[in-house]
Amino acid sequence: MAAVMGGGISGLVCAARLFQLGITNSVMSDTRKHGQGGSCISMDSGVAHICDHTVQFFTVSNSKLAKIVSFLPAKDAVKVWNDPMVELKQGTGPKEVIGLPAFVSRGIQSVSMCLAGLVHLNGNLWGSRV
Repeated sequence: MAAVMGGGISGLVCAARLFQLGITNSVMSDTRKHGQGGSCISMDSGVAHICDHTVQFFTVSNSKLAKIVSFLPAKDAVKVWNDPMVELKQGTGPKEVIGLPAFVSRGIQSVSMCLAGLVHLNGNLWGSRV
């Protein structure tokens, strides 16, 4: 059994990695008022679009992270992005990102919900300062 403090995206990714390593009985104590995913929330306008408070597109360059996010397309939390993606840096022109898996979220909160499905989440607990 493992305990993960913090229910933000980092805590959820940690718990997902533990799950993949065979530690399937993780308890997560969420230390923020937003619940699972922390500040990674999606606001549904009720019309036809979702506003994310974090990233909408992301690439994966780390093999361990690639393993963690590999199940998200099957859960319909993200879609694989097959079109060109460019990197923008100040003082240079756009540079195409080549060779990295790219994803577009279907509302970043769906990513948090998929990751949270791998752990037992104790909601809205406030941890003491160390």
